[in-house]
Amino acid sequence: MKVEIKNLSVDIDEDIIMKNISFSIEEHQSCIIIGSYGYYNGILLNVLGEFYHPAGGTVFIAGKDIYSKTEDEVVDLRKKISFVFQEGAFLSNLTVLENLLLPVKFYAKKFVKAKVMKEIKDYCEYFDVPPVLEKRPAFISYTSKKILSLIRALITHPEIIIINKPLFNLDIRNQIKVINLLKNIKKEGMTLIIASNSYDVIKSIADQVVHIEKGSIKKIMHAQDKDFLKEIKKLDILSDLLGVEDEV
Repeated sequence: MKVEIKNLSVDIDEDIIMKNISFSIEEHQSCIIIGSYGYYNGILLNVLGEFYHPAGGTVFIAGKDIYSKTEDEVVDLRKKISFVFQEGAFLSNLTVLENLLLPVKFYAKKFVKAKVMKEIKDYCEYFDVPPVLEKRPAFISYTSKKILSLIRALITHPEIIIINKPLFNLDIRNQIKVINLLKNIKKEGMTLIIASNSYDVIKSIADQVVHIEKGSIKKIMHAQDKDFLKEIKKLDILSDLLGVEDEV
C-alpha cells in the first residue's frame, strides 16, 4: 500500500512541534526516517500508526485519508499494518505468548494456532530467544522484549510494518540478525517505514531516506540517486554496528 503524507503538522500541548511534513512512500518500498532528535521521528511514526492525531494535514494509505475513516474502516486498515514499539509495549497482565497472539487473533481472518505457533517457534530459534513465552513481560529482558515485539508484528503478515529504532540496545549479533530479517521481508514485498539512524539499516534496505531536523524535513534522499550512499556518509548523526544505536 502506498503511503502519502501531505502538509502534516503535529502539536504537543497546543505547541506545534512538526510542520509542513510532506513525502510519499511507494508500495513495497522502504523508507528510513533519520534525525538528530529521535523524539520527532517517534511522534511521526505514532501519527502514521494512528496512535496520535495530527494537528493538520493528511495521511493517505492506499489513497484514503486514515483520519477520516469510520471505526470499521480503521479496524480493517489495522489488519494490514503492524507497529513495532521501541520499548516492546507488552500488557503486563498477560503472558508473553498471550501478548504475541493477541493481535493475530483479533485481526486474522482465519486463526490457525498451530501455524502461528510454528512461526513463533521458528523466529525464536532464529533469534535464539530463551524460553520465556509462558512468563510475564516484567520477568524477561529488554532484548527479549525487543525481539518478541518484532516477531509479534511479523506473524500478522502485514502489508506495512512501522518500526521505531529496530537496533536500539541490541548486541551486535542481534543487530545483524534484525538487519538480515528486514532485508528478507523487504524482498517479500512488504512496505517498511523505519525510524533509525543506523547506516547499516540504510545501506541494506533503504529506498529513500527522509531527514527530519527540529520538526521539519531537511532533505529527502533516494537510493536510486548516483551519490546516495556518499551523501548518507556525510551525515554526522549516524551510528553503525560498532556501537549500539544512539537514543536521541
